[in-house]
Amino acid sequence: MSANTFTFITQDGVEIVARRWAPDQVQPKAVVQIAHGMAEHIQRYDNFARHLVKHHFAVYGNDHRGHGLTGQKMGIAGYFADEDGFDRVVGDIEQKRSLCRYCQLAGRTACAEQQLRQRVFCFYDIILEH
Repeated sequence: MSANTFTFITQDGVEIVARRWAPDQVQPKAVVQIAHGMAEHIQRYDNFARHLVKHHFAVYGNDHRGHGLTGQKMGIAGYFADEDGFDRVVGDIEQKRSLCRYCQLAGRTACAEQQLRQRVFCFYDIILEH
């Protein structure tokens, strides 16, 4: 298994810290995108991500604006933005979903190449914690 941290830039120029977990010797059967909750950070999901990797999933997640390492870079903890903060976080996720639509049309090879270039990754389904 490999795990690494990287950054990507949102449409409004915010640098987001993200994490990737992936199997080393096996082609992943799917990609899971984790979106953490309020007052959390993506590293909290490390054990869960590692469990998914053992079952041949690749996992991506990021620290939302104002959270975890992204919040440290911004210098503001728990704060999304001056205006429309929640909408901006949703927009960050929508940016990933737009790439998914492109990937479904262009095929897996083009998708992987585009993901590497853009450092933006997508998800297909949502699991809500209750």
